[in-house]
Amino acid sequence: MAGGTEAGSGPAAEAGRYVAPGVYLGIRQGVQGGQTGVGVEVELTPRLKLEGQTATGAAGDRLGLTYEFEY
Repeated sequence: MAGGTEAGSGPAAEAGRYVAPGVYLGIRQGVQGGQTGVGVEVELTPRLKLEGQTATGAAGDRLGLTYEFEY
């Protein structure tokens, strides 16, 4: 959930922290004065993460699974 850009939105700044082992909570603010949001990332296994986000504006709510494989 690191800050950056997403499809359809402008640049954003994010601040957050791990509130428990494997649970990250972040707050995001669009740098051009627009969208604000809250996101959570939960590490289900070392490679599988559940991500959720709610935001104002057109982006709305999102929920997803991420699988990471490093080689």
